[in-house]
Amino acid sequence: MVSNGETGEIGFYGSGDGFGIFAVGVNGDAIVDNAGSIEGQAWGQATGVFGLSVTGDVHLSNTGTIEVATENGAALGLFARAWDGTAYVANSGDIDVSTFDYSEYTNAFGYLTYGILAQGGRVEVANSGNITVEGEGYATGIVASALGDAEVVTTGGSIEVYSPGTWVTYAVYVPPGGGGGYYGGDGVRSAGDLRTTPGSTPVTPMDGGYGGEYGYYNYYTVLVGAAIGIDASAGYGDVMVSSASDITAQSLYVNATGINATALYDVAVTNSGDISASTLYGTATGINASASAIYLGKYYGSLVFDGTTTVNNSGDITLYAPGRSSGHGMGINATRDQGDVVVGNSGDIEIYAGGRSYGINGFATYGDVSVTNSGDISML
Repeated sequence: MVSNGETGEIGFYGSGDGFGIFAVGVNGDAIVDNAGSIEGQAWGQATGVFGLSVTGDVHLSNTGTIEVATENGAALGLFARAWDGTAYVANSGDIDVSTFDYSEYTNAFGYLTYGILAQGGRVEVANSGNITVEGEGYATGIVASALGDAEVVTTGGSIEVYSPGTWVTYAVYVPPGGGGGYYGGDGVRSAGDLRTTPGSTPVTPMDGGYGGEYGYYNYYTVLVGAAIGIDASAGYGDVMVSSASDITAQSLYVNATGINATALYDVAVTNSGDISASTLYGTATGINASASAIYLGKYYGSLVFDGTTTVNNSGDITLYAPGRSSGHGMGINATRDQGDVVVGNSGDIEIYAGGRSYGINGFATYGDVSVTNSGDISML
């Protein structure tokens, strides 16, 4: 167990990766309790507290303050990873994480800025503190990603997330005569907003290319990123989110979402906090609750399972997406292929968008949809 008391102060600064506290339990549990202050900056990954276990559980508790920043990597306040166990995170302190770029060489995998990241066979996150996240690409207040069940409960505090989105350039080498291509440059994550602008420039072939002829590179500029308050996913289980926190998600070019919850089986979201999501050119969503699927391949389609998608909202949702045609708003989106969808809303939903918008959208391919509303819904 690692414990940092109320008077403890931890700081780091480096040209590589930086960690305030790094606890590893290879064949046992990793337990960290922080009540002090952690502050640091790194060129690579910057993490306040990182707990890792291969076969056991990870327990992270924070009542102190964490402030970390990265110049060209990922920034994480609390990071719990339990490969074959349960990742527990409890936060009642203040977390401030940020990513800023001083390099012309950008890497899409580096643009991850998370207040809390919990990964494991099962994940449980509890938060009552204030979380502020400012990123360049993918920015999220709380991420709970489980192979089995995932649970996120917030009982107070605020979650504020900002990310404009970032452009990443990568290249595909085309050998003489066409044929296939060889990828080069930065990796591109396949989530979030994705837009490409191709172009090509003749070049000398790489070593191992075709003969002594000239090939060329196709260059693609890709817009990546997202601003999300809470993102909970269960690969082969259920997901439950209960939030009483006020959430603000802001972006310029990519999507902004208050709460995002996905699971293979049951998806349940309860929200009583106010949610504000805004983006100039993307889609602004208050609450998204949807069932996932297992992709079996090109010729077999996807495998879906029975379950129920449930959303109960009593908080106010305000969305702003003014982009002409590209700006869309979705107050509550609850969907699944197999099973029922149930939505209850008593909060006010206000949407200002330049494109198509929905106050409440409930959809089930094979199942019943029930929507009950007592709040005011306005779309401008």
